[in-house]
Amino acid sequence: MSIPYKSELRSLQEFPADEEALGRALFRQLQIKMLQEEKDLAHFLLIDAEVVELITLHKIKGWVGDQHRLLSGLAGARDLQFCALILHCPIPRGIFYGAQPTGKWPNGPVVFLEQPNNQWWLGWQERDLMLEHPRVVRAVDGATKPLGLGGWFSRARREQLQAKHLLPENVIIH
Repeated sequence: MSIPYKSELRSLQEFPADEEALGRALFRQLQIKMLQEEKDLAHFLLIDAEVVELITLHKIKGWVGDQHRLLSGLAGARDLQFCALILHCPIPRGIFYGAQPTGKWPNGPVVFLEQPNNQWWLGWQERDLMLEHPRVVRAVDGATKPLGLGGWFSRARREQLQAKHLLPENVIIH
C-alpha cells in the first residue's frame, strides 16, 4: 500500500487559526491551482498547531477498504485542529460516509473543513464560475451538514480509529 503524503510547517498566513479565514484561504489556494490548469484535485489535509499534512486521494494505491474509514483513522491519529477535504474533480468514490449527498452536488471547487468538536465549514462554486468568494454553509449558522460529508472525528472516536490500527505493516507513506 502507498499513501502519497506531503508535510510542511504550518504558516498562519497560509493556514489561519480561524475556521472562516482558513476555509476562505484554502478556497483561494484551490482557485489558484485551478487557474494553473491543475485538474482532478482531491486532497485531504490534516492540520494541527504546527504542521499541515496533505494526502492526495487519487494517488492512494493498494487500499481496498472503506476510504472514509481510512480518513477517519488519520483524523483520530493525533491532536488535530482541522481536517479538510479539497476537491476540484468528479467526486472520488468512497469518500462519503453512508449515502452520497442528495440533490445537485457541485461539480466545481469544494472545500470542506471539520473540527474535532464536529463544527464544519463548506465552501463551493459551480464549475464555470470563478467568483472571488465561494458560497458558504456553516454549522455555526445552524445549517445541516451535507449527508455523508465529513464525520471523520466522530467516526474515529466512535470506532476508536487510529491510522496505525488500519494500515498494514507494509504501508509506505511518502
